[in-house]
Amino acid sequence: MIEKLIGKKPTFCRPPGGRFDGNVLEMAKENGLVVAMWTVNTGDYSKDSPEPIINRALTRSHSGAIVLMHTNAPQTVFALPTIIRQLRSEGYTFVTLNEMLNDLKGTSHQGN
Repeated sequence: MIEKLIGKKPTFCRPPGGRFDGNVLEMAKENGLVVAMWTVNTGDYSKDSPEPIINRALTRSHSGAIVLMHTNAPQTVFALPTIIRQLRSEGYTFVTLNEMLNDLKGTSHQGN
């Protein structure tokens, strides 16, 4: 369905809530998907104001981190500009999962 909607087959999947078992892993493999999990949970799905979300993102981020945030969390919209600005000021860059995977494989991600 995603491929029909966006015209491109997805590469990655994230099991809802991070819950998976052998069946989920097998289904992902059968569909050519890489299961991608996060290393930093900002907790933006909670009813917190943006400040705790910002604090969790900034104090837990590290080189190579995959930061979990949700599109259905309204407070994320307010937290993101500060998070992005602060992490960039600390020298972090933002890349896609494809770019990160290519870097791990030692291949260039130019043109992706």
